[in-house]
Amino acid sequence: ETDLKKILENPHSIPAEITDNNFKILTSGLPGIKEISEESISLQDMNTKLEKNNAFLYIVSEGNDRFVGNPEKYHELEAFKHISEYFQDDRFSLRGLNYEYEDDILSYIVITDLRAYTKNYRNFIRNVIITFIISFILCALLLIIWIHTQFMGPTSILKSAAEQISRGDLKSPLEIPESDDEIIRILQDLEVMRKRINTILEERLRYEEDTREMITSLAHDFRTPLTAIKGYAEGILDGVAKTEEKRARYLKTIYAKANDLTYLVDELSLFAKVEGNNIVYNFKAINLDGYFSDCMEELSIELTDLNYKVIYENNVNKDVNVLADPEQLKRVITNITGNSIKYNDKPEGELIIKIEELSSTPLLYRALGEGNGTASDKYVLVSISDNGPGVDEVQLPLLFNRFYRTDASRNSAIPGSGLGLAIVSRIITDHSGRLWAENNSPTGLTIYFTLKQKQT
Repeated sequence: ETDLKKILENPHSIPAEITDNNFKILTSGLPGIKEISEESISLQDMNTKLEKNNAFLYIVSEGNDRFVGNPEKYHELEAFKHISEYFQDDRFSLRGLNYEYEDDILSYIVITDLRAYTKNYRNFIRNVIITFIISFILCALLLIIWIHTQFMGPTSILKSAAEQISRGDLKSPLEIPESDDEIIRILQDLEVMRKRINTILEERLRYEEDTREMITSLAHDFRTPLTAIKGYAEGILDGVAKTEEKRARYLKTIYAKANDLTYLVDELSLFAKVEGNNIVYNFKAINLDGYFSDCMEELSIELTDLNYKVIYENNVNKDVNVLADPEQLKRVITNITGNSIKYNDKPEGELIIKIEELSSTPLLYRALGEGNGTASDKYVLVSISDNGPGVDEVQLPLLFNRFYRTDASRNSAIPGSGLGLAIVSRIITDHSGRLWAENNSPTGLTIYFTLKQKQT
């Protein structure tokens, strides 16, 4: 058996090795040769051994054949009979020696038939080539399948995702298969980009809608007092107000409407600062009880002529401090109480301001949701309640929107810009607090907000 490794490394070494092995059989049998004839048993035995290796023995002396182990193959070699040293036929290989015997020189030659080896070698090379070609084709097919699976499929999905975004379809999520290759990661980044762009566009649309509503609201709110000022001024100029008393009444109305306009401009200016983050806060530790006691005393004096009863209840420790801007916190209280007074429909109004620990109201604490500060933060809950008509449940979530008023007609009899509670919402948010409203039973509205305690 031939060694595959040898064949691959040096194919020409195999014929030489076969020839050498056959020559060893010859040299091992020479000492036993006593007679040179075709009937010699020793030569026949040696030839039998050689035939097992596709070889035969040939002995020649002085140009005459003395022994031919295989006449048929020898017949093919007759053309090379006396030129064995120049033998060139690649179908056979020769190896021999000269032996002096009875005053005669005998040439012992082992002739090996290499055709079987050559055929096997060619078959082997052919099989190797065929195997290589088949393997190459299979590898190419597997590579094509792998490339299609790993790249073409995700690439088509990537193309589809890009077309979806280019069409402006930003609301539908992208279809992303579960994988961890580079294209899938690009798809995931595209999905993040889609969400952000969609959020930006939605915010932009809301901003544009709010801007249109703002312009419409401001036009209405400014037109009403301006129309009144213009009408009363024309009345004075045209002499309609003939008496001093009537002229005074007209001028008083003009002054009141001018104050309304000033209030609107001031509210709009403040709201612009709040929305643009241009308001400067001066946070400091405020003693909660002392601050609200002063506010309630001032509020009681202002509401004396309006037949209002103010009730103040502090259920926290007297030494509790909150971290807040005193001026902006005063604006929060003023805007909320002013909104309650504006919409009061009772002969006797009532305001109840209550302060309590947030942990003592688990129902309201759950309403705050998660993410309100850190686990170590402590809050107090401030509630301002009135006995007015309340708000429709559908309108409750809209109370703190800018330019929102519960009277859809924006009745001029109820002054206001619709910015007061929107300003309150932004100030409380900047104080790391939460703000919401609930209807009372049977009537009235309560607005809640939280303030962060100053840690000692």
